[in-house]
Amino acid sequence: MSHEAIIKVKEAEQQAKEMIAQAKKERLEIIDRSEKEAKASYDKAIKEAELKKDQLLEEAQREGDKKAQPILDEAREEAVKIGQVSEDKLQNVVKNIVERIVN
Repeated sequence: MSHEAIIKVKEAEQQAKEMIAQAKKERLEIIDRSEKEAKASYDKAIKEAELKKDQLLEEAQREGDKKAQPILDEAREEAVKIGQVSEDKLQNVVKNIVERIVN
């Protein structure tokens, strides 16, 4: 093999080594970029899920408050009625209860 052919083979080998090194570098960059993109997508999905959860909780709270309001209003009315019972009526009720217990 001539000296010139050996030099060309060595140059070709060197170019192949450089191409392999470049390919490895690009592969690592692609992996790194893909991992960053996957993490960003994951973080975005988590953030969106948390926002949806908060919205659903707020909606459930509003609905619960809406359903509870009539019950609370009725309880307040009953409390007012109980508070308006005269002392005489209350004493008569207590007296009747005591009589039933004793007898």
